[in-house]
Amino acid sequence: VLAEMPASYHEEALKAQAVAARTYAVRQREKQRLAPDELLMGADISNDSTKYQAYFTPEQAKAFYGDSYEAYYNIVSTAVDATGNEVLIYNGEPIVAAFHSTSGGRTESAEIVWGSAVEYLVPVESTEDESSPAYLDEKVFTEDELSARIEAEYPDTIFGDNPEEWIVIGDRSVSGTVLEVQLGDTAVSGTEFRRIFSLKSANF
Repeated sequence: VLAEMPASYHEEALKAQAVAARTYAVRQREKQRLAPDELLMGADISNDSTKYQAYFTPEQAKAFYGDSYEAYYNIVSTAVDATGNEVLIYNGEPIVAAFHSTSGGRTESAEIVWGSAVEYLVPVESTEDESSPAYLDEKVFTEDELSARIEAEYPDTIFGDNPEEWIVIGDRSVSGTVLEVQLGDTAVSGTEFRRIFSLKSANF
């Protein structure tokens, strides 16, 4: 929890994160019992946050929080302890406890994000997110930066003379996620565009 969410967040947010983190770990443990991942070499989980949960060792947490470590550790520990052994269950199984910082006012379906549906991970209104400081993020690129990033990935892309037509957004999901983008004469997914331009979301 110390690594996944700022310890300065509201106590109820920390509790929710604790339940999500615990649910993720329990599901991962059960998954490894059924079909072990050889890369984990017998472990249930890894501290590789690109594949699993973010994780701090005590030393990493102290380095991150500095002089506030003790106070924040106590706050987070209290929130975790307050949730006991609670996990989120659906049809008798720990859920896929996916989470994110901020949506665009409506969450996205698992089918759009991962390509396969999960019955309980469907779009719902989340309008409170519109008041989040992370709701809107802006990046600015010059024409040269735009073309360089695209050509680094797709060197055969042909651009027209008008830079305003280099990027054309196509279909979106009902939640606003861009599904397809035309980059010059090259079509890519919104997720791929997000990666190329290091965006926080495919809702752009």
